[in-house]
Amino acid sequence: RRAGYPSRNLAIAIRDYAPGTDTVLDGRVYRSGGVTLNWQIPVEAEAAPEIQNLGWVWRCKSCGSNGTRLTLPERCPHCGERGGNKLTRYRYIQPAGFAVDLRAKPHNDINLPQYIPVRDPLITLEDADWMPLPHSVLGRYRMTAQGSVFHHSAGLYNQGYALCLRCGLADSEDEQGHLPGIFKGHKRLRGGRLNDAEKLCPGNDEASWAIQRNVRLGVVTHTEVFELQLHDADGKPIDRIAAYTVAVALRRALCGVLGIEETEVGVAVGVSRAAHREAAHSAYLYDTATGGAGYVRQITARLPELLRQARAAL
Repeated sequence: RRAGYPSRNLAIAIRDYAPGTDTVLDGRVYRSGGVTLNWQIPVEAEAAPEIQNLGWVWRCKSCGSNGTRLTLPERCPHCGERGGNKLTRYRYIQPAGFAVDLRAKPHNDINLPQYIPVRDPLITLEDADWMPLPHSVLGRYRMTAQGSVFHHSAGLYNQGYALCLRCGLADSEDEQGHLPGIFKGHKRLRGGRLNDAEKLCPGNDEASWAIQRNVRLGVVTHTEVFELQLHDADGKPIDRIAAYTVAVALRRALCGVLGIEETEVGVAVGVSRAAHREAAHSAYLYDTATGGAGYVRQITARLPELLRQARAAL
């Protein structure tokens, strides 16, 4: 008999199945030990194998922009800010799946499952024009059908993961910057091709390239995104809690008008820049369906009505 495997949308799986998390299946608890790798055939026979979907994610604190690309960005594409404290850059991999160590033993203790903290997605709206609210001092909004949402996991301590490119073994980096202990003399995550003849993973002897440090797990989806920046009565940007509250209330109003489930529309809050370049928090609503489902784009035409319903709900 063939056993079924649990499956999730990759944006959710990165959170639920991240290395180090416990998953309960049929009363048994399994711990995720690493990722499934997508291999490319190397150009040269003696060259190190390459991995698909390995890129860079960047975020600029100067202008509030973020994005992903295949090569290391030397400066912010939007404002030109160079590295240092203003421009943060991390390596990330889009995993093909997740795996349990072949030698790990499941257990049935579900009292204290291990979870990896959930990180807010990074959202960007490329070249979308801002529109002011009827009272422009109270904020502005914009919408795009080509927005990108980067869901990611940064490990237990927000330092990323150590990852073996030979076998897929992964574990959270600690705050001291030490290599996790399970990598020292480790065996292949899912066993070797030669059964027990291969005692250790070849990545132990090729640590210079095979074991990557501080890698994030991430996936980029393109969908319709609506961004709203609100100010209070004094013209100052609202804080994170207020922005998230307004976003959730606005989603409830939108889904009620359209007659859809709230799971069809995602909600997020991110740090951005207001019209006068001061720090602000933006509320984001986006279609969870890849490519968009046409729900979020209807906010702009019904914004006054939806804001009134959101206020009534609050």
